Formats: sequence, structure tokens, C-alpha cells
Amino acid sequence: MPGTSLRRRRQRDTALITTALCADAVRPGRVPGQDFHIRPAAGADGGRLRVEVSDT
Repeated sequence: MPGTSLRRRRQRDTALITTALCADAVRPGRVPGQDFHIRPAAGADGGRLRVEVSDT
């Protein structure tokens, strides 16, 4: 996108992907006593981001 920095696009893409993963974790239906967890982890060099989403 013109005028948008690479960093800003990566932040937006990360937010979009994380939102989709979370929606997929809760979409099948909420069951009492079950939840989902998000665990983000950034690389020490700032060049990597790992996002784990799990349902329990």
C-alpha cells in the first residue's frame, strides 16, 4: 500500500492473523469450563514473532 511502511503492514498482518486464529479457537462453540489461550513470543532480534493459540 502506498505510504504505508513495511513495519506498519507487518503489525496489521500480525493482528489480522492473530484475530483469525482466536476466532477459529472459539468458533466451534463455547463450552463451560473450556477456554482458549494465546501465547505470543518475539524473537530476541525483533525479526520474528510466534503466536500460539490453543483451545482447551
